[in-house]
Amino acid sequence: AKLAVDLDADGYIILTDGGGIFQDYGKPEAKEMEVVTPEYLLGIKAGKNFPGSMGPKIEAAIRFVQESLEKGRKKTAWAAIGDLKDARDILANKAGTMIVNDVEGGVIWRQKCDAT
Repeated sequence: AKLAVDLDADGYIILTDGGGIFQDYGKPEAKEMEVVTPEYLLGIKAGKNFPGSMGPKIEAAIRFVQESLEKGRKKTAWAAIGDLKDARDILANKAGTMIVNDVEGGVIWRQKCDAT
């Protein structure tokens, strides 16, 4: 995240083997965040239950968005976390989770698509 801020990058992408940021990950009621603010993630302590996996990724994404804003260089800075196989769809916001500074209500949940 520091290098991306230092380079004045517009965005920062973290590719994983597990998708975006979920509430209730691993449970039947799990749902993925589509777009979320750093403040929302900090408020719910996202990733704290997974300190060796998603925790550091979420912290890096938050840091990039917040530091870009604090330096006044990128008010529209964004970070994204998602599965490596979905890289193209992450850029189009069709997969993974985007972290941005301004989202009404703090979070938008990704709608599940049922295969029929």
